Amino acid sequence: MNWLLPIILATSVSVRSPNVQPNPFDYQIQFAVQKSDYFYVSRTWERELGIEYVDEEYCLTRKTGEPIYLLRRDIEVTIPGFFSFQEKYIKKTSRDLEYNQLDMRYGQKGFSVGYALKHIESELKPTHNLIFGYKIKDRSLDILILKFKLNSHIDFATDFGRLDISTKTELAFSLLQNLDLVCLYRYESLGNNKFYQYKLGLNFEITRRG
Repeated sequence: MNWLLPIILATSVSVRSPNVQPNPFDYQIQFAVQKSDYFYVSRTWERELGIEYVDEEYCLTRKTGEPIYLLRRDIEVTIPGFFSFQEKYIKKTSRDLEYNQLDMRYGQKGFSVGYALKHIESELKPTHNLIFGYKIKDRSLDILILKFKLNSHIDFATDFGRLDISTKTELAFSLLQNLDLVCLYRYESLGNNKFYQYKLGLNFEITRRG
């Protein structure tokens, strides 16, 4: 099972008083497992205004190494960058949103461009999209005397009839070895569905033994 490592286990819990009385308290509990550039699996249980929801998210990624080598007339040509293939599925019962996306991209130095086939369940047929993205991975930040690690990405997808936006930013602060406190911001704009999220959580990294 060492090929799975390192992986990150993430969790967050939030509780708040309801905006409308009388209702029981609102809550959100999330568990996630991820391995960078391979997979992400998340499940969230929440209650809002007395109604319970379960949200799910799955993402599988296959990314080639870099550089890419081509042979032409006995001349070796090196193309910097990488190709990636990704399938993403999101079901948010709390927002009445369910969609699946398949995309293929070429990327270099954090930037990527490619094609995405997207199907939103509330729409009659899937859309063909041109997709652009930018990603920051494990960038170290020093703020005053504290050291942080930044991971962020933003994607723009368009079928030339509308523009969808997906962005997620995590700022991690190390509490203990392999244990981080994470501040997360997320925003999704998909057709008529828009939602954003601010959250504090914990990430625990499981690594290979020496």
